[in-house]
Amino acid sequence: MFYTGGLSFNFARNPYYRNSYAYAATHSIPGYVPPGYNALRTTLLQKERTHVEGLLKPIKDFWLKNGVSIVSDGWSDPQRRPLINIMVVLDGDPVFIKAIDGSGEFKDKHYIAGVLKDAIKEIGHEKIVQVITDNASVMKAAGSLIEVADTRFASVIVMLKRFKLIKRYLQAMAISDQWASYREDDVGKAQKVKDLILSDLWWDNIDYILEFTAPIYDMLRIADTDKSCLHLMYEMWDSMIEKVKAVIYQHEGLEDDQHSSFWNVVYDILIDRWTKNCTPLHCLAHSLNPKYYSIEWLLENPKRITPHRDYEISMEMSKYLDRHFEDGNELSVVKFEFTAFSGGRFPSPAALTDRRNEEYIHTATQMWDIGGDSWNESDIHGGAGILESATLTLDELELEAIVIGNASTSATTSESEVRSGFVTCQK
Repeated sequence: MFYTGGLSFNFARNPYYRNSYAYAATHSIPGYVPPGYNALRTTLLQKERTHVEGLLKPIKDFWLKNGVSIVSDGWSDPQRRPLINIMVVLDGDPVFIKAIDGSGEFKDKHYIAGVLKDAIKEIGHEKIVQVITDNASVMKAAGSLIEVADTRFASVIVMLKRFKLIKRYLQAMAISDQWASYREDDVGKAQKVKDLILSDLWWDNIDYILEFTAPIYDMLRIADTDKSCLHLMYEMWDSMIEKVKAVIYQHEGLEDDQHSSFWNVVYDILIDRWTKNCTPLHCLAHSLNPKYYSIEWLLENPKRITPHRDYEISMEMSKYLDRHFEDGNELSVVKFEFTAFSGGRFPSPAALTDRRNEEYIHTATQMWDIGGDSWNESDIHGGAGILESATLTLDELELEAIVIGNASTSATTSESEVRSGFVTCQK
């Protein structure tokens, strides 16, 4: 089974596989006949396909509602046959549709376009949002599609990493006798390539490029997984930008507050990209991650602050909540819960209203400006007598009488005494 049937060696670790042999060795199974060749390739195969289609039905039911992407990629099987995979992807749930054997076919743009059109018809054009292929020139040439766009994933960085890995072999190639055979096609280009491969300065530049792009590459690698990372993106971008700056400034021998023309160019590119990708949802997810309120995380960098103290994050998060919770009461409850979670409040135009609803009425500082030290909770329910003084102004006769009364013990009322009487009245 393993050597001729193509089973993976990992299958031998399956406990059910091992138990089946143990059972067969100790029990007789009278009347059992294993499925034959014809049954395996006809009726049993059809039943298995029906079973798989039943498992896929809950996923396919959402295709029309949410729209899907057709993903196509070329590869070769163990027999070296050129295959074209067709898959459908929706919200991280890929479904394999079919593999097309391209043996004997001239795979030009017309052939590729035909393959993809057939896939669109099979799935249903009304369900298709986009078609994604690799960067092969024949794929780009199949312009009967919606749009042709590059889908590189840090391909330049990957290539430079590969150069570093095979540096010694590249240099050996450039100084070999066989290198002269390449000079017949383009002597100038061959000499330039040789000069670069043997140049220490060129390799130093590659080292520098890989060093300051490493934080960017690492972040892209983390984001390009099926694992949930939305709650990490905002901080990853901030940390990545700081790391890139540190590498560039160290390379140029600059202090943190000095000017770097190259860093300014890189910074503008990174910020422009982040501005296009950052959404209020990123800020909300960042704000709800307990990690970013921990002492350990804050102490890693003196510039770090908790999310609720970051004006930009709080404003963007407020935008999301304002759009998501149309009911004002629900919105107030959500903001109250976030305040309890973060220990802070929203620095938004509605912050004063939120603070009144959350603190002025419900917390230990409730009604702080009513009645002063002599106020107690029963005054709210038992009468408004204590509130009368709270509404007085300097223009009212009652207040004037109180001030004069406080000063009547002296023939001459000093300014400090008048102020003292006024403060007493206000209290």
